[in-house]
Amino acid sequence: MSALCGSASVLSGNFHRPALGQQLQRRRANGPVCRRGRSAVVANDAPEHPLHSPGSIQETGDKVVFAHQTPEEAPKWADTMIHHVGELHAEGHVRIGIVVGEFHNLLMDRMLEDARLAAISMNCSISKVVWVPGMYEAPMIVEKMLRNEALEAVVVLGYIEKGSTLHGQEMGSTCSTIIKQLELHHAKPVGMGVIGPGATAEQAEQRVSYAGNAVRAAIRMARHMAHARGLPVWMMGKLEEEEHVLDIVDKKVKADAAAEAATNAALSKAAALAKVAAAQAAAAAADTEATPAAPAAPAAPAAPENKEG
Repeated sequence: MSALCGSASVLSGNFHRPALGQQLQRRRANGPVCRRGRSAVVANDAPEHPLHSPGSIQETGDKVVFAHQTPEEAPKWADTMIHHVGELHAEGHVRIGIVVGEFHNLLMDRMLEDARLAAISMNCSISKVVWVPGMYEAPMIVEKMLRNEALEAVVVLGYIEKGSTLHGQEMGSTCSTIIKQLELHHAKPVGMGVIGPGATAEQAEQRVSYAGNAVRAAIRMARHMAHARGLPVWMMGKLEEEEHVLDIVDKKVKADAAAEAATNAALSKAAALAKVAAAQAAAAAADTEATPAAPAAPAAPAAPENKEG
């Protein structure tokens, strides 16, 4: 009956609505609130985000034991080589470049700090941080960092909020596709610490640790790439720079060879034309010699002398 009366009161418009001050108090009690373009930090302190060890599941800070590592399952994989990316060369120091969006700056400050702590926990360092206006501007800076020989990995931090249109989804899809293509082209890892698209403010506040997760993933991939090539991590940038230079030299050599081939072809064509012209001239001279000379015209009679006077 009470529920029915309550429904009737709602339908009739006679329901109690908290005052604006009470609403704000409730929102403050629920934690930080994000606004478009910035994050408003309120009374409650930001929750701490525990660091996760390499190879662990993001949702837990405990050491994870996979099935193939247990005594019961290990025999099944006795003849299979299994390893987790980055664990075979875990001591390599990785220098990281971070691209971070200025939108929601206070939230990004917290994510950047989480990224810094994650790098320190793995004995690595953040060498460069570049702030960009938004996610659309990130790929260009990512590409520049991937060319930087002083960096072995790149991490992108950002937040694409939930909106009333599909703009955020389009932005996220476009940027993630371009960044992944750049990663594969340069063979240098890029960690994606981007919240969203379609994340609400409350969801964003619960996912600050995406930054640290992205840093740890990038470090592990960088160490794996260095180990796969049999090189220390710090030499990866040098190697990529040398490969870039060799690529330029190779293109120059090919261009010079093409120019030389074009020149030789032009000379060959000119020589052939000259040979044809000489042959035509010789044939014309031979025709002239073979033609009999025309008889000489008779001399004109001398004029009679004038003997008068």
